[in-house]
Amino acid sequence: GVVDEGDRRVFDDRGGQVGITLREALEDVLGLVRYDEDATPSSTLNVVELENSYSIKTFEGTSVLWRIRSVENGGGTALRNWEVIGTAGIDRTIDFDSRLLRTEDGITLAFVQDADGDRVTARWEYLMGCSDQLVDTDGDGLSDYDEIYVGWEVVLPTGSYQVYPSCARADSDLDGLTDRQESVLGTDPLRADTDGDGISDFDEIRGYRITLRFGIDPDAGIDEDTGFGCVPVAGLTDVVECYTDPLDPDTDGDTLSDGDERRLGTDPTIRDGDRALDNDGDGLVNFEETEGWTVTYYAVSTVPGVQGALVTCTPTSFATCGVAPTSDPNRADTDGDGVPDAIEKLLGLHPRLADTDGDGLSDFEEVRYVPGTDTWELVYDPLDADIDNDLRSDGDELKKPITVRIVGEAPYDVFSDPLVADADLDGLVDGQEFTAGTDPTKFDTDGDGTSDAIEVARNLDADTTNNTNPLEPDQLIRLAYDGRGVPFTNGNICGALPAGTPVRYTGLLSFSVNAVAVDPTYSFDKVLGVNYVNLDTWTRIYRGGAIPASGSVLRAYVVGTAVLADFNENVVSAAAPFAPLPVTQKEWRLQENGSNACALDIRLTITPI
Repeated sequence: GVVDEGDRRVFDDRGGQVGITLREALEDVLGLVRYDEDATPSSTLNVVELENSYSIKTFEGTSVLWRIRSVENGGGTALRNWEVIGTAGIDRTIDFDSRLLRTEDGITLAFVQDADGDRVTARWEYLMGCSDQLVDTDGDGLSDYDEIYVGWEVVLPTGSYQVYPSCARADSDLDGLTDRQESVLGTDPLRADTDGDGISDFDEIRGYRITLRFGIDPDAGIDEDTGFGCVPVAGLTDVVECYTDPLDPDTDGDTLSDGDERRLGTDPTIRDGDRALDNDGDGLVNFEETEGWTVTYYAVSTVPGVQGALVTCTPTSFATCGVAPTSDPNRADTDGDGVPDAIEKLLGLHPRLADTDGDGLSDFEEVRYVPGTDTWELVYDPLDADIDNDLRSDGDELKKPITVRIVGEAPYDVFSDPLVADADLDGLVDGQEFTAGTDPTKFDTDGDGTSDAIEVARNLDADTTNNTNPLEPDQLIRLAYDGRGVPFTNGNICGALPAGTPVRYTGLLSFSVNAVAVDPTYSFDKVLGVNYVNLDTWTRIYRGGAIPASGSVLRAYVVGTAVLADFNENVVSAAAPFAPLPVTQKEWRLQENGSNACALDIRLTITPI
């Protein structure tokens, strides 16, 4: 038969069916009856008719959805209305009778709020940080809708991409240009430096200064067509104000980026890249290598815990380094230390010294290349010869051991830590331990109970009687002999003398270790009462090296007058070849024979120091 309006199908240009209209979807698929809101107001329908129908209104020839089932627009008074939402927000241009639905379409019928009528739902404005009460929340001249859904294309020499600025901030990337200005320029509102040349979009448009290394080119000036170029700054020699393309990292196309030209002092708008050649391809142009750079490093410390002297070398003043810090433009690694010249400049190293700080470690040993990252990181510090300020260079700590020779034991080697000044916390930094020959990992190298720091200090002070050896088990001790007279029943001290009368005593004091005298005998002549008075105090060294393995005995002697008994007793006995002495005190009573015998108390106190 005849194909008429009732048999209408929608086909593409190849004759295939491509979709149905919105009206057909609501009526044929959902089974809803259509009403014209003006002809049949929703208020005239009963509940059943409302729940099985929808209505439209026509505005300026376009059918607009007014109601679905019992939910209808508020006629301008309600906050929410039925809207057709597509991939670009609310679409009020869709005609229900003609808009086709295709499988790839993303169309939603939603009951939403759009108080400012900018076609962005209130929910979406909230998520984006915008206001549903303002068409242009940030006041940058671009509507919220344009910033969220439209944006613009950024075209760079390497390709193009779409950008969408923030509707909540007038200058999304805070580069000094508003999003409106960036939309006109075609720059990226989310990147302060769109072309990545090291110069911000703001500076490229508003201008930046360069001091030209080779003087101002006669052809310098602003290009009338592009607006790019460099112009001399009045009153300043070889200084120009430059305006470059924020969408091209190399405005003049001479293979040097605009940022590199500013750094090197060449004109970014004139092809002068040949003036900055890099013969060895190390990333430094020739004149950077021949002009060199300043190198500063710290020498080995001379005071524990205090940074060593600062050494500075410049291309014109380099006596402290011995050679000028300049590199060879024809060798990528001038000093052959494994660190390229460009990295040496980046890190402030000396390109002609394999060991910049002279600590015995090459620069290559103190830094490390990180594979796959094109970066270098520090292992130690190539600009500090003594990282921990312990009087030893880092190289010596890692490569030169300290040989420890304890009396009676086999010598052994030990390395100190270049990152820790005093690993054993004995009060001596590693350089001091090296000088003393002590173990930097042991608080008390010889194990005699006295720290290395105390024993070293004794050898450095003015007192020559207290010099214990940090490499031999020994101990500084104080021996104090005290004496007193003993009263008898008649109240006298020693017999027939008046009560309370002090008596003069004479005698000899000494002590020995294993019957070997370590001090001469001391004669005492004291007037003694009932209270102890000091007869003599000695400070002496108790040294394990003179003690046999069977143990040691400290023996005290007193030889009295002819009428007093003597004592000769062991005071301390050590079971090991050497054991630190404890605090020891012992008393003896010496007494005459006879009815009016005199008596003398002797007290010996041994105190380790």
